[in-house]
Formats: sequence, structure tokens, C-alpha cells
Amino acid sequence: MMEEVSVMMAYDANVMEQMSEDEILACLVADTEPKFTVPTKKAKLRESLLQIMDDEDPLDKYLRENRELQQASIRLEQENDNLAHRLITSKVALRKALDKAEDRVDELTEDLLHSRHRLRATEEEKRGKEEEAAMLKEVLRRELEKA
Repeated sequence: MMEEVSVMMAYDANVMEQMSEDEILACLVADTEPKFTVPTKKAKLRESLLQIMDDEDPLDKYLRENRELQQASIRLEQENDNLAHRLITSKVALRKALDKAEDRVDELTEDLLHSRHRLRATEEEKRGKEEEAAMLKEVLRRELEKA
């Protein structure tokens, strides 16, 4: 194995001696320069599209592009219609919920007013009963004092 390496190194040294300095520098630069690679899949796709475009008649090309744009337009219109339908449906649902909440607020407000009215009536009745109880106590006290 060592002999193979030394033979290869000797061969490389021999080749290097036969090359000029410019050739050696060019090889070193070529080996060390950064490599910019484009993903092969995209590059091949672009090449095939360019080839198709070059081979294609301009009228056919424009007709194909027009058809593609019309399909895209139809797709976007359908998507727009779907979104508009969803928006309207959600607005209707929100309106129903708002109406329901407003009805509930009206019911609760009315219930609160009735409760306040009953509370006032009950408080007046309580005051009347307290006055009556105070008068009865006073009458009872007088009766007890007389007896």
C-alpha cells in the first residue's frame, strides 16, 4: 500500500515538473475556487421550459398562456365566491347572535325594572307594618300602664 502511494506521489511530482507555473496556478485556482451550483431539478426544469419555448410557435405560446391565465382567473373567482359565501354566512350568524343577545338584554332589563318595583312596594309595606307594630306596642304599653 505504501509503495502505491509513493509511486503515485512520484508520478504526480513528474507531472508537476512537466507543467509550467501558469498551468499549476490555473489548476490550483480551479480546484480551490468556490463552486456555485444551481439545484439540478430547477435547472433542468428551466432548460426544458426554455427549449419548449424556443420550439413553440409564438401564437401557440400565447394561446397556451391565455388558457392558463383564464384557468387561473376562474380558480380565483371560485375562491373569491367561496370566501364571500363564508363571509356572508358568518355575518348572518353573528347578526342572529347579536339579535338574540339584544333580546336577552331587553328581557333582563324588563325583569330588573319589575324587581325594583316589587322591592319598593315590599319596602313600603314593611315600613307600614313597622309603623303599625310601633303603634300597637304603644297602645299595649298604655293598656299595661292603666292596668
